[in-house]
Amino acid sequence: MPGRRDQSIGTRVLVLHTTADDYASPKCWTYSELVRDTTRTANMLSRLGVQRDTVVAYVLPNLPETHFVVWGGEAVGIVCAINPLLESDAIGELLNASGASVLITLAPHPGIDLWPKVQAILHKLASLRRVGGDAVRKRSDGIVIIDPEKARGRKDIVKSCPYKAIVWNEELQVPQTWIFDAHLLDQGWQHPRCEQVCPARLRDGQARRCRHGGKGLT
Repeated sequence: MPGRRDQSIGTRVLVLHTTADDYASPKCWTYSELVRDTTRTANMLSRLGVQRDTVVAYVLPNLPETHFVVWGGEAVGIVCAINPLLESDAIGELLNASGASVLITLAPHPGIDLWPKVQAILHKLASLRRVGGDAVRKRSDGIVIIDPEKARGRKDIVKSCPYKAIVWNEELQVPQTWIFDAHLLDQGWQHPRCEQVCPARLRDGQARRCRHGGKGLT
């Protein structure tokens, strides 16, 4: 809700009531705190490579963090708001139409379907490079990379994959998936090792469809 001026509490610009019972003691942001968190968000996006012509999309409910994303995103790039009540396909169409490179949404949480809806369409988003906190990202060639440090302890990432292609490494406490020999492709290889040794002579796209239940990643 909008903030107001009150002699007892100073100037408030953002007020969050988490429940009706907490109405008397909400979480508040002053103007200086809003500027601080907006600047932090802008700096984070800048470190992710966001520039003046980069589209940052968000699929979020009305939260204080949503305001940080809107204003922080506009400070460094272009912001695209997407209604969180839309279904997966509609969200995907808007993301593709906007050419979004970065997507910010909620992490997996019981009773909230935003992450499953987004996860289900990641393979359809050609321009998307960064998702959320960047624990999981998709390269321009469609290969999905999981950052082992940022994803440590994140069992939810395993459950979020629509192709069941992510497994949990209990010893390392990280989610893992096959990266299609991305490190070799980066060195100039034209095809992953699996294609070169496959007795069925599967091409790269066929290998991906084989690995992901016929649906592929690109």
